[in-house]
Amino acid sequence: NLFTGLRLTVGIEDSVSRSLLLCSWWRDYIWEPQTLRLALMLQSGGVTIVAGGHIGYDALHLARALQTPGGRVIAFEPFSKSCRQFLKNQQDSKIDNVTLERIALSDHSQAEVVLHVAGSSSSIDVARVSPDERFERVRAVSLDDYAKEHSLESVELIFLDVEGSELKVL
Repeated sequence: NLFTGLRLTVGIEDSVSRSLLLCSWWRDYIWEPQTLRLALMLQSGGVTIVAGGHIGYDALHLARALQTPGGRVIAFEPFSKSCRQFLKNQQDSKIDNVTLERIALSDHSQAEVVLHVAGSSSSIDVARVSPDERFERVRAVSLDDYAKEHSLESVELIFLDVEGSELKVL
């Protein structure tokens, strides 16, 4: 239970989860505080896109701040394990203005891309691939194509944490 009102289930499999598990008791603890606090200050309603949704930490904080008429978050997380955890955390935190998409964002849309499931230090690391590594296949979409498909007329904020692919997504 975070002081912000979110309820997250975390493990020890990655640095964000470990940090939350060990430090969430501290009242002012926020993962990447400069980023999240800035994003929360910029919120004025409307649609926020969160790419790299992971277990929902940033997206759910932003969604809680956007609980105004028309305020909502669209989160993208391509990995199935993270999506399951995100949905559990969303349900446990009673946040209903988030749409989670199990889609990879890219510079162009593709019916399917193959993503390498890296170790605990990052989500995607295509530079270090060995035969025993895990892969997942998901749809990829550009932000422009997604906005057209879903009739998004405007987006207030784009919050990207996509393991170094931020420029490609933009």
